[in-house]
Amino acid sequence: MNGTFLYENEELSKEFIEMIVDDYKHVKKIKKRIANLILKDIESGYITKLEYTSDLYDYGYEISEYCLEQKIKKKLIGFQVLEMETLDIHPNMDESSCVYNLSQSMKMIYKSISPNDWKLSPVFKNDIIKPIFMFTGKPTE
Repeated sequence: MNGTFLYENEELSKEFIEMIVDDYKHVKKIKKRIANLILKDIESGYITKLEYTSDLYDYGYEISEYCLEQKIKKKLIGFQVLEMETLDIHPNMDESSCVYNLSQSMKMIYKSISPNDWKLSPVFKNDIIKPIFMFTGKPTE
């Protein structure tokens, strides 16, 4: 994803934004929102000719807005590290109900023999019935 403007919002970590924009269901919703904004601007006469110009760049801010809404809507409680294909938990995780903060999770990925085989998986409130918190402080630390 290009556009560093996505990472300018201090309330959203780069990892959280990437988690949203790498998820197909969220991408579909974001595309629909941007398409509706463009359609609205065409109908209002703001856009008279549909061509790629710097004006279209402004619609990209809708991605950041959507990500912020998702963060507000869901209460992030931590992260887990899962194998890309099987979704098995990382061998350094104690058990499937354990929740780690961002730095712990990223450390597990980067210290793996094959880091590309693992993905960061956000855990939101009510995703796990009785989560075991393996950290103190904020989940995004």
